[in-house]
Formats: sequence, C-alpha cells, structure tokens
Amino acid sequence: MVNQTNLYATQVLYDTNDIKKESRLHRWAPTDRKENIRFIGVVAYMGLVKMPSLEKYWSNDDLYKNVIIPKNMSRNRFQLLLRMWHFSDNESCLEGDRLHKVKPLAEKLLVEHFV
Repeated sequence: MVNQTNLYATQVLYDTNDIKKESRLHRWAPTDRKENIRFIGVVAYMGLVKMPSLEKYWSNDDLYKNVIIPKNMSRNRFQLLLRMWHFSDNESCLEGDRLHKVKPLAEKLLVEHFV
C-alpha cells in the first residue's frame, strides 16, 4: 500500500498538467509504513464513530470535539492520503480486470488468512 500510494501520487503530480498551482496536492510528501498504519487506524475509527461530515472529526466545536484523530493526523494530511491511497499500479491494469485495483490487497488478506 505504501509503495503503490507513493507511486500513484508521483503519477498524479508529475504526469498531469491540470493541477492548479495553489492545489494542496503540491504539498504531497511520500508516506511510510508507520503513517499508513495511523491512516488505517483513523479510517477504522471513522467507521466506528459516525460524524455528519469528514471535517467534523477535526472540529473544535464542543458537540463534535474529538481528541483522538487530530492527535494522530492533520485533516489536510488525511485528505491527501485518502486522495492518493492505492493498492496497485493503474498503468499495469489488464483490460477487463475489474478487480485490478484491489486484487493485491485481497490476495494478501487471503494468503494471510489461510496460511
């Protein structure tokens, strides 16, 4: 996931000319295993604790105040990782392979589970 996320970010940033100059995408920095684990933890937490919008997880409003997520990751970084999160290389996709984007993850989970 780390390698494919970094690869996809590189492809998006350097192979596309239609990103606006002021876009947050230009602040991309490669992710690593530790950050990716935190990211997955934040996503899992969001699945358990429902808020009306993504931004509310970082809100300072007393109704939505949350100390767990902002302590682990900034909203901007989370949104960047979410935008770039990938499991496989889009450029190596075979025509008609509808599971290409998640196949490496599915295979890894199946192997880990049954071995």
